[in-house]
Formats: sequence, structure tokens, C-alpha cells
Amino acid sequence: MEHDILTIDGDPIMTQILIEQLAPLTRPRVAANASEAMKQIARRVPDLILLDTELPGTHGIDLCRALHSDARLAHVPIIFITAQTGENFEIEGLESGAVDFISKPPRGAVLRARVKTQLELARLTRELELLNLTDPLTGLINRRRYDEVLHNELARARRSREPLSLILVDLDDFKLFNDQYGHGAGDECLCKVAQLLQTCARRPADAVARIGGEELA
Repeated sequence: MEHDILTIDGDPIMTQILIEQLAPLTRPRVAANASEAMKQIARRVPDLILLDTELPGTHGIDLCRALHSDARLAHVPIIFITAQTGENFEIEGLESGAVDFISKPPRGAVLRARVKTQLELARLTRELELLNLTDPLTGLINRRRYDEVLHNELARARRSREPLSLILVDLDDFKLFNDQYGHGAGDECLCKVAQLLQTCARRPADAVARIGGEELA
């Protein structure tokens, strides 16, 4: 799978170097300044950002801080491409949200290795977060994610003054079912009910959750 990498660098020569060095991995999108970068991000959130520290009109650390504070980009790794050095600079860069530094001029093999490492770490992080918000048996969102979704949807309904529907499902006599047919059959029953409810969730905002042992919403 080709990754979506955004390079933000005001130097066209350096931009071309990055394009050539990243060619074995992907063809990156490019932005020469903060304004172009925001337009590219609005079009599509990248998998990784390579950011120069010296940009026309802004400092890379300030832009990094702004990008990292954006909820859409909170987990997008940002790597500084920089000629700057020094402990204080590195500390400030890491505190602004960067995950790594690559010195200018970059060496192709090192650049690709560090990019691949951060992409893999980001993938694993997303998978762990998904597991943390998903019920392992049914694949539905779990109680934690359900609480977040309900909170957000209630806030949206208040703002838009639109109605919000919530259906709570409790499987009657489920303990008796488990006792008679076994927990394996009980798990299969829960999964089938979950699948049935998911077929009713047709709009993007619809969500189905397992919020308790035999309780769904």
C-alpha cells in the first residue's frame, strides 16, 4: 500500500531531493508554506508529515504545534527536516509534537528507514486504539467508545436542535440460555444479534455498541 506523505519545505531544491529519495516508498505531496500545507491537509489527512523548521512567514515549530493540536492530526507523525542542531532546539521540537529529526541534507536510506519506522509505529498505535475501543467478541464499539459517541451526539443534537434516538437492547433470560446451551452458544447468539443490529445502522452517524454482558445500544 502506498503511503500518503506530505512534505512542507520552502526550498524547491530540497523538495525535489525529498521527492527523489522517497520515490521507492511513494510520491509525496508537497507544500511550500503553512498556507499550502493546510490546504493539502484539508483535502486529505496524510499518513506522515516531513516538516522544514524554516518556512516562509512562520517557524516550523510553531506550525508543528498547531498541527499537533488539531484533533484530526493528533496521531499523524511529524518529522523535522532541519539544519538546526542543539539540545534546546530538539527539546522544543519534541515538545511541539515532532517524533523525530532528520538532518539536512538527508541521506536517502536513512530518510526512508526513519519514515518507515514512524509509519509502522503509527499503524500499531491505531490498531491498539481500535482494540481499546472495540468489543473483542462482537466487533461493536465498547462501553468506553459508546460513552464518547453519546456525549458527542447529545452535544450535536443540542446545537442543531434536532432529535436524537437511542435504543437499548437487553437480551432476556440470557443467563438461562448460557446455562442450558453453554457459553460458546451464548457468544454466538450475541454475535448474531450484533450483526442484526448493525444492518439497521445505515447512516454515517449511526452506531451500535455492546455496553454490558448482554446489553447493547
